[in-house]
Amino acid sequence: MINDTSNGIDIQEQSDVRMQADHRHGFQSVVPPTSSKPNGWTVLSASYIIKDAFRLHTLLAIGAGLQAILSAAAPKPWCFLPTAALLVLSPVVTFVQMVRPLLSIHGKWLTHSFLAGVVPGRSTAHLRTKGRLFGGQSASEGASGQGLVVFHFGARFNHPLGVLAPGARTMTKLFRATLSALSEDRTAYGLMGGDLFRGGASTRVSNDTILLVLYFRDVEGLQRFAGSAAHREAFQWLREVTKLGDDGKQKYSHLSAFHETFMVAPGAYESLYINTAPILLGNTFTEISQDDDGEVGEDDRSGENKLPIWHNSLVDADDNRLQTMKARLKQSL
Repeated sequence: MINDTSNGIDIQEQSDVRMQADHRHGFQSVVPPTSSKPNGWTVLSASYIIKDAFRLHTLLAIGAGLQAILSAAAPKPWCFLPTAALLVLSPVVTFVQMVRPLLSIHGKWLTHSFLAGVVPGRSTAHLRTKGRLFGGQSASEGASGQGLVVFHFGARFNHPLGVLAPGARTMTKLFRATLSALSEDRTAYGLMGGDLFRGGASTRVSNDTILLVLYFRDVEGLQRFAGSAAHREAFQWLREVTKLGDDGKQKYSHLSAFHETFMVAPGAYESLYINTAPILLGNTFTEISQDDDGEVGEDDRSGENKLPIWHNSLVDADDNRLQTMKARLKQSL
């Protein structure tokens, strides 16, 4: 078993299920199926936000302040230990990562490896048409016929205090609750997967923009989620604190939020990933139910003996039918 906690996925080797997944869409899967619900895009820790929320000189000032406090409180020989440990450990860890990028202990890959989760070679995302599993479809008839909806949602704190700005904590809390609710009922909403990014335009002072990229099977599923209790609560709060009052002012004018929706027809999308860990459309999954006896069926969770297995969309792009952009567009029809 390989545990890849870098993207929140516990990848379990199941060769029999993988063979059925290959036959399912007529192409060779490059990521083994998993019995754990993929939800790496919901991870929004404090360190994730804080790292890019402050400018470099602010981070240096914080470090210098902490070192000054330590120097005043501890005897001189001891106050230099944190700096010494950092100076020693940093090059050692970097050297180990360079020499043994896939270092493992007891069969588990170390999560600090930069190659953790990377799929070697060329791969592409191929989406299974909803409701079609085998259906007499042979390997040469692997076209997807599946459209999708791409949804971008983002937020930013336009304030010198970044994540410590007034209202930022509440906004982050509601954002996390929304992601949790979406992940919990992802099948009902037709959510295939997504990715979470941070950063911002190079022309801005801070890089604290949070961008969530999600992929839905259809716009109806996205609209169902828009009507969910978690989303309504977050949207109502944001609307109240950013609406213009009679005096033309807002309660929290420094809070920003945005979203974009793209409806993509079958045959109007393709992808290519080279030595890349599952990302964006390549980080989407289809939930398939497996009987206790190993039989794979449709997306039906009604039976008590059904075990949910999640199949990644990535397949081998060196297949003759997927080697060019034109061919990949054709296979998405």
